[in-house]
Amino acid sequence: MTDPEKEHCSARRVTKPQAAALLAVLLAGTALRAAWLGSGLPEIEHVDAFKFVGCADTMARTGSFEPLDLQNPALFVNLLAVSYKTFNLTASPAAEAMAARAICALFGVALIALVWLSGRPLLSGPAALTAAALAAVSVILVTLSRFPMTDIVLTFFMTAGLACLLREEPRTGHIAGAGVFLGLAVAVKWTGLYLALFAAALAAARAIKRRSPLMEAKRLSAVMLIAAAAFLLTCPQFLRHWHEYLSGLLTERQTQMYGQIGRVQLGWFDYFFSSTPTWEMPWLPSSLLGAMGPVFLGAALFGSARALLPNRSPGLKAHALYAAAYLALITGPGHIKAVRFLAPVLPSLFILCGAAMDRAAEHFPAAKRRAVLILASLALMAAPAMKSTRYVAAARGPMTQLMAEDWIKANVPPGAGLFVSPFSLGNLWGPGYEVRTFSRVAQYRTPGFPEDNVELNQQYSPRLMDALRTLGIRYVVSASAHDGAFSPIRENLLWFPNAVEAYAGWRRRLETEGELLWSVRAADIGRLGPDIEIWRLRGAPRNDR
Repeated sequence: MTDPEKEHCSARRVTKPQAAALLAVLLAGTALRAAWLGSGLPEIEHVDAFKFVGCADTMARTGSFEPLDLQNPALFVNLLAVSYKTFNLTASPAAEAMAARAICALFGVALIALVWLSGRPLLSGPAALTAAALAAVSVILVTLSRFPMTDIVLTFFMTAGLACLLREEPRTGHIAGAGVFLGLAVAVKWTGLYLALFAAALAAARAIKRRSPLMEAKRLSAVMLIAAAAFLLTCPQFLRHWHEYLSGLLTERQTQMYGQIGRVQLGWFDYFFSSTPTWEMPWLPSSLLGAMGPVFLGAALFGSARALLPNRSPGLKAHALYAAAYLALITGPGHIKAVRFLAPVLPSLFILCGAAMDRAAEHFPAAKRRAVLILASLALMAAPAMKSTRYVAAARGPMTQLMAEDWIKANVPPGAGLFVSPFSLGNLWGPGYEVRTFSRVAQYRTPGFPEDNVELNQQYSPRLMDALRTLGIRYVVSASAHDGAFSPIRENLLWFPNAVEAYAGWRRRLETEGELLWSVRAADIGRLGPDIEIWRLRGAPRNDR
């Protein structure tokens, strides 16, 4: 029997039912990304989002494109700043955050179509649609499409660049496209350099297989030169601050190698099977099993393993090798763990799931294959679609941060001293309350930067209670977006035992010397945001309104 992977070609005509199904997938993906997109504004949902929205606001106000944050390349911030300036959004922080979310949502919808285009030459029509549908309903991609962050933009450019690189007989347009998308990916986030490494490895493999080293070297050189031009055109700040950017890149690399409390890998397969939550986004699990479900994980592993067998589709083999190489680069015990780091390989895994579907359908008579493909598609999408639907539905009501802020304003006397854990309740800063938090948030265990090492510079300890009383603090507001990371999970006990013990001592004093006035668990009430507790220290005045 002819392998179906070799039968499906990009020239196959798209039928009207297929076009209608693709449109339905795009509309569903759009709905998941656009519904209640402004939820929680002006609060920033993700702890790192302020870096992009805030920097772009300053650039738009001043008219200066000097970078304020040198941790990441500047393309995304430049894009936001130009949008803010063009549409005069600087008068409204909520409008700025909404515009940033909308831009990411557009890239998220475009990624769905891109997955379909990438899978169509390699898969049957139903399987290619399933790959696109997985992109539409993946809670990881839905979440990243609703946040003003770089990850969904990076994933789009890396996927587009990979699609161009995988053309068996690339034309000038494919080579130019690969270079442009590679350069844009790197200009968004340094992670785009992983695609450059894969492009070099792919060129080497083709040179050996086809015995054409000179031709492949010319093509690779063209891709890299075009990528460099695209990078510099969209991130011109690099020419003036290349030393600071490279220093930031090396620092970031070291940080990721040594891990972050609450977000550290226990073993080599954490990204596949970990049950640890994402503390700042509790609806988002930190592994493929948790986020996408066992059916998807099984299909992705089966599709990857089969693609690596001899005499299989070169395109599918390349997707499997790309996913394996990328995962190897971000994986390691003690390394930082963030499920958003998986986004660039999800499109390849979706396509490999489609290949697994096609293989499974081969074992059934032709009359039953369509039904088998439909059932397999539904099984693959069930778990991620349910998670994404619940997440988006939770955006209908107020975030837990806003609920806590409203309670504080109604029940805590003006001028009271509050200690607030980091990364939450930003609207409390300003007139009305004496708000305190840590002057520096140490979260890592990097030996080269002891000031950021939470094992050496512990934030929480029993002594913190004495310091708060000395400062006149009467209320403590604890939010899981930060404090949950100190939980005694296995990886923390292995890599951050001192910080976990110190936090446990702090909690014992808080529970002994404090009175829990109010609390909310986001999952219990179907809302977005962290779990929050508000405590009043015993001995505090009881003149609450």
